[in-house]
Amino acid sequence: MRMRTVLYGSLAMAAVGLLAACSEDTPTKPSQPGATFVSIQVMGPDSLVAGQSAQFVANIQQADGTTKSATSMPNLRWRSSIPTLLSVSSSGLATATWGFGEAVITADFTSPTFVQGTRVVSILRAVTGTIEVSQSGTEPHVSYVFALKLTESAGVPKTVTDLSITFDDGWGGGCNWFPYKLGPTRLPANGTLALEPLTCDVYQKAFEVVVSITFTDDNGRMTYVELYRVL
Repeated sequence: MRMRTVLYGSLAMAAVGLLAACSEDTPTKPSQPGATFVSIQVMGPDSLVAGQSAQFVANIQQADGTTKSATSMPNLRWRSSIPTLLSVSSSGLATATWGFGEAVITADFTSPTFVQGTRVVSILRAVTGTIEVSQSGTEPHVSYVFALKLTESAGVPKTVTDLSITFDDGWGGGCNWFPYKLGPTRLPANGTLALEPLTCDVYQKAFEVVVSITFTDDNGRMTYVELYRVL
């Protein structure tokens, strides 16, 4: 009996030693709870003029109330609701096209939890203008003389490359001008351009006119504007 007891005791001590050795080789580390993302705030301008660019950034609010920048995180994605109106790169750089209207920029984060934020951006016209109209003659030979004043708002010089005037007189009609017939066509950055008077002959009195003007800016980007006037 004594020999069997000693044998059992030796085996028990060996087992304890083996467990201790295993414990030393692979120590258990306490788990680190991951941060929980609650929301994303998209920061940037509320409006852009057609042709302008702006950098948008995303800030993540965490469950513990702290906020951190998500701009350099690999799981951050950017997209635009209307890419043809407002494009946005993978880094959050947004560029307004030559159109106008509204688009929504969305930033979302996919890991460890899915959250997203949005911002509505208005795209404003790069060029605006006014029309002054005078009339001479009587039907069937009516002439209209137009004085156009244009204003640039995007900070990029532009040149008029095409201009047409369309009348709504029940039948339709209008006039077109090539740039070389317009006189000065250079629209300075954040400045104004008064075009030389434009005369258009029609066969009967019109009640509405649309002036369509196309520009090319110094960056090679096209800008288009339409001016309306009730006669």
